[in-house]
Parts: sequence; C-alpha cells; structure tokens
Amino acid sequence: MQPVTIGSEDELAAELGLEPGLADVVTLRRRKAAEVSDGDEESFFLDTLAEYRWARDAAGLAATTLDRLTKPVLEICGHYGLAPWRLAPRQVDKYFAGVGKRGRSTVRQKMNLIDCYFAFLEQRYAGEIARRYGVAVESPVDPFNRPRHRGDFGLRIPPSQRATREFFTRWRESLDQARKPAVARRDYMMGKLTYLSGVRAAELCGVRIGDLHWESGQWGRFLVSGKGARGSGPRPREAYMFEEGRALLWWWIEDIRGGFCDDPDDPDAPLFPSERIPKAVSALNVATPGMTVTPSTFRRSLKIAGQRFLTGPVQHLHPHLLRHAAATHNYERGMSLWEVQKMLGHDRPTTTVSYLATAHADPEKASLAAAGPAVKWNLRWAAAKRDIWRPSGLLAAFEAAGFTPSLSKVAALWSGKPISVRLDDLDKICAALGCTVADLLEAEAPAAADGEQEQARRAVGAGDEPRGPVRPSPRRGGPRRSLPPT
Repeated sequence: MQPVTIGSEDELAAELGLEPGLADVVTLRRRKAAEVSDGDEESFFLDTLAEYRWARDAAGLAATTLDRLTKPVLEICGHYGLAPWRLAPRQVDKYFAGVGKRGRSTVRQKMNLIDCYFAFLEQRYAGEIARRYGVAVESPVDPFNRPRHRGDFGLRIPPSQRATREFFTRWRESLDQARKPAVARRDYMMGKLTYLSGVRAAELCGVRIGDLHWESGQWGRFLVSGKGARGSGPRPREAYMFEEGRALLWWWIEDIRGGFCDDPDDPDAPLFPSERIPKAVSALNVATPGMTVTPSTFRRSLKIAGQRFLTGPVQHLHPHLLRHAAATHNYERGMSLWEVQKMLGHDRPTTTVSYLATAHADPEKASLAAAGPAVKWNLRWAAAKRDIWRPSGLLAAFEAAGFTPSLSKVAALWSGKPISVRLDDLDKICAALGCTVADLLEAEAPAAADGEQEQARRAVGAGDEPRGPVRPSPRRGGPRRSLPPT
C-alpha cells in the first residue's frame, strides 16, 4: 500500500476550492485526512496486521504462535465493527465481561496480545493513523483494566551476600535498644527465616506452632500454605529450616515466644503472633489463640529495617526480595538448580531460573567439577627419563617408533595436558618412550572447596550426637537469652 502524502497548503486549498490566504491549515489537513480515510480504513487495518505478523516472524516466532497473535484483535474488532484504534477501554471491559468472557488465564492472555499489538501500532503507525483518521493511537487495555503481571516489571536485584550478612548483623545488634523488645525480635526472626528458607511473606505469617516438625529431614521442616496456581487454592508444602534456622526457631520458641499474651503450648497458636488484641476479644477475659501478624505489618517492619541497616546499591528491601536473595545466594554457594527449585516450592525450573537472573555463577568451574577427577599429564617427565628435552627430540623418538604425528600435535602434547588422546596414539607414545600408561597419566586428589574439607552432614538424632530435648518448650521464668544465636 502506497503511503498517503498531503501536499502544500496552496495545493490543498486549490483542491478544496478555497482561497489559499483564507484557508486554515489545520482545517485543510483534517478535511483531507477524512476524505482519504473513506472506504480505506479496513484495508489499512489489514495491512497493519500483516506487517505485525511479519515483524514477529522476523523475531523468530513459530507459525502457530503467529496465528494466535492477531486472533484476539480480529475477534473484538469484528464484534464491534470498528478499527482497533477506535476501540475504547469501556468496550473492551464490556466485551470480556459479557460475550467474550472466558477463563481468567484466557482473558489475561487475550488482553496481553491486544496490548502488544497496540504497542506495535504506537511504534510504527501512530503518526500515519493520526494524519489519516485524526485518531490518537492508545491501547484500550488501560492501566485500570490491564491484568496483573503484565510482564513489564523490572529485574529484581537482591543485595549481595556481604550486604545481606552485614544487614542482619546490624539489625541483631540493635535489638537491645528496641522500644518493644518482643516485637523487634519477632520482626528480626521473620526476616532472617525468610532469607534462610526462601518462604513468602503470606506463607510465613500463616505458620502455626503445630506446623513445626523438628524431627523431619536434616534439621527439621515446617509446613506452609503455598501459593495456588491456575485457579487452585493454596497448596501445602514443606519448607526447610536448615541448621541456622533451626537454632533461631529454637531460641524463639524457648526464650521469646512465651512473652506474648496467648498460650505458646497451643498447636493452633501462630508462630509469629501480633502484640495487638482486639477490644472485643480482650473483653471476653478467656484464653484465646493469638492473632497472627499480617504480611503488610511484616513488609513495613522489613522496609524500616532496610532503610536503617542495609548498605550498598540496594536501598528498598521487601520479603520477596529476600526470597530472591535466598535463591541467588544458595545457587552461588553451590546448590544445584533442582535443589533451589525444591527450596522455593516451584513446579517448573523456568520459574526458578528467573529468580537467578543476577546470580554470579561460574560455568567453567562447574564444567571442571563435572568432568570427574583431575588427571596429570606426565609426558615431559617420561621424555626426560629418555634424555629428551625438546619437542624436536620427541618427534624423532615418535618417528623411530613408527608414529608420525604432525608438528602441531607434537607441540600440543608437549606444551600442556591435551583435552583428549586416542587410545592407539597413547599406545604408540608409550612404545616410543618406553613407559606405561600409568607413567603418562596420574590421577590427582580432588581439592577441597575453599581449602576446607566438606563435612558429612548427619540427620538429626543420628550417630553419637548428645541426646537433648526433641523440641523446645517456652520458658515461663528464669534466665533468657535476649539475643538470637549468631
């Protein structure tokens, strides 16, 4: 389709039968655009759809995906008999609430596809549509009716391991100066457990004392009501305490939890209660389970603590960012992708990968570790025993034994450890140097990570560990540990 060109003001005035000096430029252009648009809007709409498919095809999308891109646009435009740039947000709402009402995920997908098409129109055809039809291109899927998680949110960058460690250290040191000691320790405990276990704020706030299973797994686990998916309700799952989290929870139950007004021995009592009691409940003067702290309260306390104690480029801290930090830092320490996925409770590894967007992984180190035990190449030592000190002498020894490799291959064998060696070539090298395969290849002991031997982990209660209480009991009196364990 040839682009529409609009001539000068004199040409427009002559074409419309007006005097050039008296013609208003804006009026002329609008009248000309209206004439051009008559009977042409539908074909122009189809041209934009075709070019949109070409653009997405150039991006490498599959043919079946290209077919789905424009179906929602044709569907809603055919229902109203309008070009897409004449649709209003009210019409989109009315369609998807009435005739086009489908499942939640289907409606979200269709609205996102319509929104993507309008993003293309704004980039390529906004000016031409305004000249032709006098309409400003604006997506009818406005921010009010746009689905959540549109995909335009930015990258979540968690604080580094050092910044996170210093943050919790400063927060812990400030607990003795808090105006409400029990509440301050509760907030610290919730923040640290979120970082250690990678649970969500709503999951952590819903944990009851009876959900703690101290004997499960390596260091104990606790049940949380996980996030629902595809329209289902919450899905219970196990969260991991880990060694540090077990020590913190033990301290919390034994020394701090009894300071709140409810009964800490009640399995239905919240693990992290609120200090506030409604007046209607307190007027009953009976023992009732405490109220759990709300996720909004936890987010607010964590935000305040981040502003006070967090250093580095990350300034705003919230519970889900700690969940990203837990995934990223554990992956950087050597935890596999499957283990991180299990810790976070994800169904798909692709979701877990999005949490590791800022992880500083080392693929080369992982490749060497997966290659098996290291092997030392002792060719030069075996050649020295035959009084061969240069690659030229090694080549002469090979030729004497009937082995004629190229010069570059001899140089590679001499200069360092080859990536691979053929078995028949290995036999010829041994025959030329009068040695064995054991003389050429020597297995090296694997180096310990960070210079320290990794200690074997034992299950709770296994081996010759000193016997102690299976679970903590809240203290009613006596000395208490005011600060959490480090």
